[in-house]
Amino acid sequence: MKENSCKKSRQIIEISQLFSLKYSLPVLLEKITERTCEVFAAERSSIFVVDRKKQSLWTIAATGVEILNLPIDEGVVGYVATTGEELFIPDAHSDSRFSPKMDRITGFHTKNIVALPLSDPQKRLIGVLELLNVHAKEIGEEQFELLRIVAGEIAVALSNALLFEQLKRSLNSFIMTLALTIDERHPFSRGHTKRVAEYSIGIAKEMGLSDERIEKIRIAAILHDYGKIAIPDSILKKAGSLTPEEYEIMKTHSQFTYDILKNVELPEGCEDVVRIASLHHERIDGSGYPYGLSDDQIPLEAQIIGIADEFDAATTIREYSGAKSFKTAKKEIEAQRGEKFSEEVTDAFIRYFKKYLKDR
Repeated sequence: MKENSCKKSRQIIEISQLFSLKYSLPVLLEKITERTCEVFAAERSSIFVVDRKKQSLWTIAATGVEILNLPIDEGVVGYVATTGEELFIPDAHSDSRFSPKMDRITGFHTKNIVALPLSDPQKRLIGVLELLNVHAKEIGEEQFELLRIVAGEIAVALSNALLFEQLKRSLNSFIMTLALTIDERHPFSRGHTKRVAEYSIGIAKEMGLSDERIEKIRIAAILHDYGKIAIPDSILKKAGSLTPEEYEIMKTHSQFTYDILKNVELPEGCEDVVRIASLHHERIDGSGYPYGLSDDQIPLEAQIIGIADEFDAATTIREYSGAKSFKTAKKEIEAQRGEKFSEEVTDAFIRYFKKYLKDR
Protein backbone atom coordinates (compact mmCIF):
# COMPACT_ATOMS: atom_id res chain seq x y z
CA MET A 1 0.00 0.00 0.00
CA LYS A 2 2.85 2.38 0.91
CA GLU A 3 4.65 1.51 -2.34
CA ASN A 4 1.48 2.23 -4.31
CA SER A 5 1.09 5.57 -2.52
CA CYS A 6 4.67 6.55 -3.39
CA LYS A 7 4.05 5.61 -7.02
CA LYS A 8 0.92 7.78 -7.11
CA SER A 9 2.82 10.68 -5.55
CA ARG A 10 5.52 10.43 -8.20
CA GLN A 11 2.87 10.42 -10.91
CA ILE A 12 1.23 13.52 -9.43
CA ILE A 13 4.61 15.25 -9.43
CA GLU A 14 4.96 14.34 -13.11
CA ILE A 15 1.59 15.96 -13.82
CA SER A 16 2.59 19.04 -11.81
CA GLN A 17 5.79 19.34 -13.83
CA LEU A 18 3.72 19.81 -16.99
CA PHE A 19 2.71 23.22 -15.66
CA SER A 20 6.30 24.42 -15.70
CA LEU A 21 6.62 23.75 -19.43
CA LYS A 22 5.79 26.49 -21.93
CA TYR A 23 2.71 24.98 -23.52
CA SER A 24 -0.26 27.03 -24.68
CA LEU A 25 -3.23 26.50 -22.35
CA PRO A 26 -5.21 24.19 -24.70
CA VAL A 27 -2.14 21.98 -25.29
CA LEU A 28 -1.27 22.00 -21.58
CA LEU A 29 -4.76 20.94 -20.52
CA GLU A 30 -4.90 18.29 -23.24
CA LYS A 31 -1.67 16.76 -21.92
CA ILE A 32 -2.98 16.97 -18.35
CA THR A 33 -6.21 15.14 -19.20
CA GLU A 34 -4.23 12.43 -20.98
CA ARG A 35 -1.81 12.02 -18.06
CA THR A 36 -4.63 12.10 -15.51
CA CYS A 37 -6.31 9.22 -17.35
CA GLU A 38 -3.08 7.22 -17.12
CA VAL A 39 -2.42 7.97 -13.45
CA PHE A 40 -5.95 7.22 -12.26
CA ALA A 41 -6.60 4.43 -14.77
CA ALA A 42 -9.59 6.19 -16.31
CA GLU A 43 -10.89 5.74 -19.84
CA ARG A 44 -11.64 9.43 -20.32
CA SER A 45 -10.91 12.74 -18.63
CA SER A 46 -12.39 16.19 -19.29
CA ILE A 47 -11.96 19.71 -18.00
CA PHE A 48 -15.14 21.79 -18.17
CA VAL A 49 -15.28 25.58 -17.93
CA VAL A 50 -18.27 27.34 -16.36
CA ASP A 51 -19.79 30.14 -18.44
CA ARG A 52 -22.03 32.06 -16.02
CA LYS A 53 -23.36 34.48 -18.63
CA LYS A 54 -24.57 31.71 -20.92
CA GLN A 55 -25.36 29.39 -18.00
CA SER A 56 -23.47 26.60 -19.68
CA LEU A 57 -20.46 24.31 -19.39
CA TRP A 58 -18.01 23.57 -22.18
CA THR A 59 -14.96 21.37 -22.48
CA ILE A 60 -11.71 23.26 -22.78
CA ALA A 61 -9.94 19.87 -22.89
CA ALA A 62 -11.24 16.31 -23.21
CA THR A 63 -9.80 12.95 -24.21
CA GLY A 64 -11.54 11.11 -27.02
CA VAL A 65 -14.17 13.75 -27.90
CA GLU A 66 -14.60 17.08 -29.61
CA ILE A 67 -15.75 20.17 -27.69
CA LEU A 68 -18.89 19.51 -25.65
CA ASN A 69 -21.38 22.14 -24.51
CA LEU A 70 -24.21 21.57 -22.06
CA PRO A 71 -26.50 23.54 -19.74
CA ILE A 72 -24.95 24.38 -16.40
CA ASP A 73 -27.52 22.34 -14.48
CA GLU A 74 -27.32 19.18 -16.60
CA GLY A 75 -25.73 15.88 -15.61
CA VAL A 76 -23.17 15.07 -12.96
CA VAL A 77 -20.81 17.79 -14.16
CA GLY A 78 -23.64 20.31 -13.92
CA TYR A 79 -24.43 19.13 -10.41
CA VAL A 80 -20.81 19.62 -9.31
CA ALA A 81 -20.69 23.01 -11.07
CA THR A 82 -23.75 24.25 -9.16
CA THR A 83 -23.07 22.65 -5.75
CA GLY A 84 -19.27 22.56 -5.56
CA GLU A 85 -19.38 18.96 -4.26
CA GLU A 86 -16.85 16.22 -5.01
CA LEU A 87 -18.43 13.07 -6.36
CA PHE A 88 -17.61 9.44 -7.02
CA ILE A 89 -20.54 7.67 -8.63
CA PRO A 90 -19.75 3.94 -8.98
CA ASP A 91 -22.80 3.17 -11.15
CA ALA A 92 -23.62 6.18 -13.34
CA HIS A 93 -26.83 4.84 -14.88
CA SER A 94 -28.41 4.18 -11.51
CA ASP A 95 -27.81 7.76 -10.33
CA SER A 96 -30.53 10.35 -11.00
CA ARG A 97 -27.93 13.08 -11.51
CA PHE A 98 -26.45 11.30 -14.53
CA SER A 99 -27.62 12.44 -17.98
CA PRO A 100 -27.30 9.73 -20.66
CA LYS A 101 -27.50 12.38 -23.38
CA MET A 102 -23.72 12.79 -23.55
CA ASP A 103 -23.28 9.05 -24.09
CA ARG A 104 -25.74 9.21 -26.96
CA ILE A 105 -23.87 12.15 -28.48
CA THR A 106 -20.37 10.66 -28.07
CA GLY A 107 -21.14 6.95 -28.46
CA PHE A 108 -19.32 6.32 -25.16
CA HIS A 109 -20.69 4.07 -22.40
CA THR A 110 -20.20 5.65 -18.99
CA LYS A 111 -19.87 3.21 -16.11
CA ASN A 112 -18.61 5.37 -13.24
CA ILE A 113 -17.78 9.03 -12.73
CA VAL A 114 -15.36 11.01 -10.58
CA ALA A 115 -15.90 14.79 -10.61
CA LEU A 116 -14.20 17.57 -8.69
CA PRO A 117 -14.89 21.32 -8.69
CA LEU A 118 -12.22 23.77 -9.88
CA SER A 119 -12.15 27.04 -7.97
CA ASP A 120 -10.18 30.25 -8.46
CA PRO A 121 -8.20 31.97 -5.64
CA GLN A 122 -11.38 33.81 -4.59
CA LYS A 123 -13.09 30.41 -4.14
CA ARG A 124 -15.39 31.02 -7.12
CA LEU A 125 -16.20 27.84 -8.99
CA ILE A 126 -14.83 28.16 -12.53
CA GLY A 127 -14.85 24.59 -13.81
CA VAL A 128 -15.06 20.85 -13.21
CA LEU A 129 -12.53 18.03 -13.60
CA GLU A 130 -14.26 14.81 -14.63
CA LEU A 131 -12.91 11.26 -14.99
CA LEU A 132 -14.98 8.49 -16.56
CA ASN A 133 -14.71 4.72 -16.04
CA VAL A 134 -12.01 4.74 -13.40
CA HIS A 135 -10.73 1.17 -12.94
CA ALA A 136 -11.39 1.10 -9.22
CA LYS A 137 -14.35 -0.17 -7.25
CA GLU A 138 -14.19 2.87 -5.03
CA ILE A 139 -12.26 6.12 -4.68
CA GLY A 140 -11.01 6.65 -1.16
CA GLU A 141 -9.78 9.74 0.64
CA GLU A 142 -6.18 9.12 -0.48
CA GLN A 143 -7.14 9.09 -4.16
CA PHE A 144 -9.35 12.14 -3.72
CA GLU A 145 -6.49 13.98 -2.05
CA LEU A 146 -4.25 13.28 -5.03
CA LEU A 147 -7.00 14.39 -7.39
CA ARG A 148 -7.45 17.59 -5.38
CA ILE A 149 -3.78 18.39 -5.93
CA VAL A 150 -4.22 17.99 -9.69
CA ALA A 151 -7.50 19.92 -9.64
CA GLY A 152 -5.87 22.74 -7.67
CA GLU A 153 -3.08 23.12 -10.24
CA ILE A 154 -5.56 23.01 -13.11
CA ALA A 155 -7.70 25.64 -11.38
CA VAL A 156 -4.74 28.02 -11.04
CA ALA A 157 -3.82 27.66 -14.72
CA LEU A 158 -7.43 28.01 -15.80
CA SER A 159 -8.05 30.99 -13.54
CA ASN A 160 -5.00 32.82 -14.90
CA ALA A 161 -6.04 32.07 -18.47
CA LEU A 162 -9.61 33.26 -17.92
CA LEU A 163 -8.36 36.43 -16.23
CA PHE A 164 -5.99 37.04 -19.14
CA GLU A 165 -8.85 36.56 -21.63
CA GLN A 166 -11.00 38.99 -19.65
CA LEU A 167 -8.19 41.57 -19.66
CA LYS A 168 -7.75 41.05 -23.42
CA ARG A 169 -11.47 41.65 -23.98
CA SER A 170 -11.36 44.77 -21.81
CA LEU A 171 -8.27 46.04 -23.61
CA ASN A 172 -9.81 45.33 -27.01
CA SER A 173 -13.00 47.13 -26.00
CA PHE A 174 -10.96 50.11 -24.83
CA ILE A 175 -8.88 50.18 -28.02
CA MET A 176 -11.94 49.91 -30.26
CA THR A 177 -13.58 52.76 -28.34
CA LEU A 178 -10.53 54.92 -29.00
CA ALA A 179 -10.70 54.08 -32.70
CA LEU A 180 -14.42 54.86 -32.87
CA THR A 181 -13.78 58.36 -31.53
CA ILE A 182 -11.76 59.06 -34.68
CA ASP A 183 -14.37 57.49 -36.94
CA GLU A 184 -17.00 59.74 -35.38
CA ARG A 185 -14.86 62.87 -35.77
CA HIS A 186 -13.88 62.05 -39.33
CA PRO A 187 -16.90 60.54 -41.13
CA PHE A 188 -15.05 60.15 -44.44
CA SER A 189 -12.66 57.69 -42.82
CA ARG A 190 -15.39 55.66 -41.07
CA GLY A 191 -14.45 51.99 -41.23
CA HIS A 192 -10.86 52.87 -42.16
CA THR A 193 -9.44 51.55 -38.89
CA LYS A 194 -11.21 48.21 -39.20
CA ARG A 195 -10.10 47.75 -42.81
CA VAL A 196 -6.48 48.71 -42.11
CA ALA A 197 -6.41 46.17 -39.28
CA GLU A 198 -7.91 43.52 -41.58
CA TYR A 199 -5.41 44.16 -44.38
CA SER A 200 -2.48 44.38 -41.95
CA ILE A 201 -3.34 41.03 -40.38
CA GLY A 202 -3.68 39.46 -43.84
CA ILE A 203 -0.26 40.72 -44.94
CA ALA A 204 1.32 39.60 -41.66
CA LYS A 205 -0.07 36.09 -42.08
CA GLU A 206 1.31 35.96 -45.62
CA MET A 207 4.71 36.72 -44.10
CA GLY A 208 4.33 33.87 -41.62
CA LEU A 209 4.63 36.07 -38.55
CA SER A 210 3.89 34.64 -35.13
CA ASP A 211 0.50 35.03 -33.46
CA GLU A 212 2.13 37.37 -30.92
CA ARG A 213 3.43 39.72 -33.63
CA ILE A 214 0.13 39.59 -35.50
CA GLU A 215 -1.74 40.60 -32.35
CA LYS A 216 0.71 43.47 -31.89
CA ILE A 217 0.06 44.56 -35.50
CA ARG A 218 -3.71 44.34 -34.98
CA ILE A 219 -3.61 46.65 -31.95
CA ALA A 220 -1.21 49.09 -33.62
CA ALA A 221 -3.38 49.19 -36.76
CA ILE A 222 -6.44 50.03 -34.69
CA LEU A 223 -4.56 52.86 -32.96
CA HIS A 224 -2.60 54.17 -35.95
CA ASP A 225 -4.72 57.28 -36.58
CA TYR A 226 -5.59 58.15 -32.99
CA GLY A 227 -3.47 61.31 -33.14
CA LYS A 228 -6.05 62.82 -35.51
CA ILE A 229 -8.05 63.62 -32.40
CA ALA A 230 -5.64 66.57 -31.95
CA ILE A 231 -6.10 67.88 -35.52
CA PRO A 232 -8.49 70.87 -35.84
CA ASP A 233 -11.83 70.16 -37.55
CA SER A 234 -11.09 72.92 -40.03
CA ILE A 235 -8.31 70.73 -41.41
CA LEU A 236 -9.57 67.23 -40.60
CA LYS A 237 -12.96 67.82 -42.24
CA LYS A 238 -11.94 70.25 -44.95
CA ALA A 239 -13.59 69.66 -48.32
CA GLY A 240 -10.97 69.69 -51.04
CA SER A 241 -7.19 69.63 -50.99
CA LEU A 242 -5.17 70.88 -48.05
CA THR A 243 -2.77 73.80 -48.40
CA PRO A 244 0.94 72.99 -47.80
CA GLU A 245 0.65 74.55 -44.34
CA GLU A 246 -2.49 72.54 -43.52
CA TYR A 247 -0.85 69.34 -44.78
CA GLU A 248 2.08 69.90 -42.43
CA ILE A 249 -0.39 70.18 -39.54
CA MET A 250 -2.20 67.03 -40.70
CA LYS A 251 1.11 65.15 -40.71
CA THR A 252 1.53 65.81 -36.99
CA HIS A 253 -1.18 63.25 -36.25
CA SER A 254 1.47 60.51 -36.28
CA GLN A 255 3.48 62.24 -33.56
CA PHE A 256 0.29 62.99 -31.61
CA THR A 257 -0.58 59.28 -31.72
CA TYR A 258 2.63 58.58 -29.85
CA ASP A 259 2.47 61.57 -27.49
CA ILE A 260 -1.11 60.89 -26.42
CA LEU A 261 -0.91 57.11 -26.06
CA LYS A 262 2.67 56.56 -24.88
CA ASN A 263 1.64 56.29 -21.23
CA VAL A 264 -1.09 53.71 -21.84
CA GLU A 265 -0.07 50.51 -20.06
CA LEU A 266 -0.29 47.67 -22.57
CA PRO A 267 0.21 43.93 -21.93
CA GLU A 268 3.65 42.37 -21.81
CA GLY A 269 5.00 41.97 -25.32
CA CYS A 270 2.99 44.92 -26.65
CA GLU A 271 5.06 47.72 -25.10
CA ASP A 272 6.16 49.04 -28.52
CA VAL A 273 2.68 49.04 -30.07
CA VAL A 274 2.21 52.81 -29.75
CA ARG A 275 5.58 53.51 -31.37
CA ILE A 276 4.71 51.13 -34.23
CA ALA A 277 1.35 52.86 -34.69
CA SER A 278 3.01 56.27 -34.88
CA LEU A 279 5.45 55.16 -37.62
CA HIS A 280 2.97 53.95 -40.26
CA HIS A 281 3.77 56.94 -42.54
CA GLU A 282 7.52 56.27 -42.56
CA ARG A 283 8.92 55.03 -45.89
CA ILE A 284 12.08 53.03 -46.57
CA ASP A 285 13.55 55.77 -48.82
CA GLY A 286 13.42 58.23 -45.90
CA SER A 287 10.63 60.32 -47.45
CA GLY A 288 8.05 59.57 -44.76
CA TYR A 289 7.17 61.18 -41.44
CA PRO A 290 7.32 62.05 -38.57
CA TYR A 291 11.05 61.21 -38.33
CA GLY A 292 12.18 60.47 -41.88
CA LEU A 293 13.32 56.96 -40.95
CA SER A 294 14.55 54.59 -43.64
CA ASP A 295 15.04 50.89 -44.34
CA ASP A 296 15.50 48.77 -41.19
CA GLN A 297 14.98 51.79 -38.93
CA ILE A 298 11.27 51.27 -39.57
CA PRO A 299 9.81 48.30 -37.64
CA LEU A 300 8.44 45.59 -39.91
CA GLU A 301 5.06 45.93 -38.18
CA ALA A 302 4.90 49.64 -39.08
CA GLN A 303 5.84 48.87 -42.69
CA ILE A 304 2.95 46.40 -42.92
CA ILE A 305 0.46 48.90 -41.50
CA GLY A 306 1.87 51.56 -43.83
CA ILE A 307 0.96 49.56 -46.95
CA ALA A 308 -2.45 48.62 -45.55
CA ASP A 309 -3.14 52.28 -44.73
CA GLU A 310 -2.00 53.49 -48.15
CA PHE A 311 -4.15 50.91 -49.92
CA ASP A 312 -7.29 51.71 -47.95
CA ALA A 313 -6.79 55.48 -48.29
CA ALA A 314 -6.54 55.05 -52.08
CA THR A 315 -9.67 52.88 -52.33
CA THR A 316 -11.89 55.02 -50.09
CA ILE A 317 -13.79 58.17 -51.00
CA ARG A 318 -12.21 61.13 -49.19
CA GLU A 319 -12.99 64.85 -48.95
CA TYR A 320 -10.25 65.56 -51.46
CA SER A 321 -10.55 62.61 -53.86
CA GLY A 322 -12.70 59.81 -55.18
CA ALA A 323 -12.02 56.14 -54.58
CA LYS A 324 -9.66 54.28 -56.89
CA SER A 325 -10.36 50.70 -57.89
CA PHE A 326 -8.64 47.98 -55.91
CA LYS A 327 -6.61 46.97 -58.97
CA THR A 328 -5.42 50.53 -59.58
CA ALA A 329 -4.42 50.99 -55.93
CA LYS A 330 -2.60 47.66 -55.97
CA LYS A 331 -0.63 48.68 -59.07
CA GLU A 332 0.36 51.98 -57.46
CA ILE A 333 1.71 50.18 -54.39
CA GLU A 334 3.45 47.61 -56.56
CA ALA A 335 5.14 50.45 -58.49
CA GLN A 336 6.70 51.66 -55.23
CA ARG A 337 8.19 48.24 -54.40
CA GLY A 338 11.79 48.72 -53.28
CA GLU A 339 11.40 52.51 -53.18
CA LYS A 340 8.84 53.58 -50.58
CA PHE A 341 7.83 50.06 -49.56
CA SER A 342 10.18 47.16 -48.91
CA GLU A 343 10.20 44.32 -51.41
CA GLU A 344 9.41 41.77 -48.69
CA VAL A 345 6.29 43.53 -47.41
CA THR A 346 5.11 44.54 -50.90
CA ASP A 347 5.37 40.94 -52.12
CA ALA A 348 3.36 39.75 -49.12
CA PHE A 349 0.71 42.39 -49.83
CA ILE A 350 0.49 41.28 -53.47
CA ARG A 351 0.06 37.63 -52.44
CA TYR A 352 -2.64 38.66 -49.98
CA PHE A 353 -4.33 40.83 -52.62
CA LYS A 354 -4.45 37.98 -55.16
CA LYS A 355 -5.98 35.61 -52.61
CA TYR A 356 -8.53 37.87 -50.93
CA LEU A 357 -8.94 41.30 -52.56
CA LYS A 358 -8.72 40.95 -56.34
CA ASP A 359 -12.43 40.20 -56.79
CA ARG A 360 -13.74 42.93 -54.53
